[in-house]
Amino acid sequence: MSTSKLSRRDALKILAAASGAVAISHLPSSWTKPELQVGVLPVHAQTSSLHFLSTPVLPQEIDLGQSYCWEGIIIRFTAAITPPTAGILLQYALSYTVSGPGGSITVPSPTTGNLSTNGSGQVSIDVTVLPDSPSFGTIGTLTVVWSFVNPADGTNTVTQSFDIEIGC
Repeated sequence: MSTSKLSRRDALKILAAASGAVAISHLPSSWTKPELQVGVLPVHAQTSSLHFLSTPVLPQEIDLGQSYCWEGIIIRFTAAITPPTAGILLQYALSYTVSGPGGSITVPSPTTGNLSTNGSGQVSIDVTVLPDSPSFGTIGTLTVVWSFVNPADGTNTVTQSFDIEIGC
């Protein structure tokens, strides 16, 4: 009987071959699509943050010398975002709740829409409420709800109200 010595190099070759054979035997017969797909975001999306919506200015009555009983009352609502960014779309939804003689929103029509922020991060909308009858005027509350069109820009909502009392 002869004794042969296994060199270190030959032992490593045998070990590598055995490990490779075991690894290959565990590979699937066909590849499947991964469940998680990885993508790269554009640079501005990687560094952007959400905006915060607020109403820094109280609603203002716009006096153009008009007859409130015949031409209506104009109220300006303003919303702003922080940090100030131009081009962010905000949605408005207007309503007028009558608590006395009737009236309705005549401008803008329709009473929902989108506005884009200016360089200061603000938007404004002028709303006209006209009494149903110029003989009686109108009493009620004009309300606007502001929200972000794109949730990636921001998610909060704000509401502004203005009480109207026109006696004719």
